[in-house]
Amino acid sequence: MNRDTYFTLFFHLTFSTKQRMRLLTPPIQLRLQQYMITFCKNNGVVPLIINGVRDHMHLLFYVCSPSFSISDFVRELKKCTNKLCNESLGYNGLFSWQQGYFAQAISRDRVPGCYEYIKNQQKHHIGMTFSEEWEKMKAAYEKDGDIVSKYKK
Repeated sequence: MNRDTYFTLFFHLTFSTKQRMRLLTPPIQLRLQQYMITFCKNNGVVPLIINGVRDHMHLLFYVCSPSFSISDFVRELKKCTNKLCNESLGYNGLFSWQQGYFAQAISRDRVPGCYEYIKNQQKHHIGMTFSEEWEKMKAAYEKDGDIVSKYKK
């Protein structure tokens, strides 16, 4: 990296199993977490926390490379973990992730709250399904369009 370039981002990433199938048992979640930590480190990403429930995963991570591409990262992460589930974790071709994902760059002030939110996923989802959570996240971030409209040149 050029010594005159300063680049940092914190990302909150979420994605679901295809059709929100509840395939991620606690042992599978643990293996995915371990694999994702290694994947992140091997791709120049600093994982802060990774957690999930039966039908989706959350990642909070830090990036400091201006060449980082969220779409490339997510595509490769999902491809590799899909292969892991199907070839090593017993799904034998029956596992896949949904096509899309939720990714939001967050300010460093929001990192502690996001960390706690991801840490407490099991408790959080006692009262809310992933579908409900997904709609709530999208609604909260639809406000981004209002900000862009207000300030764009």
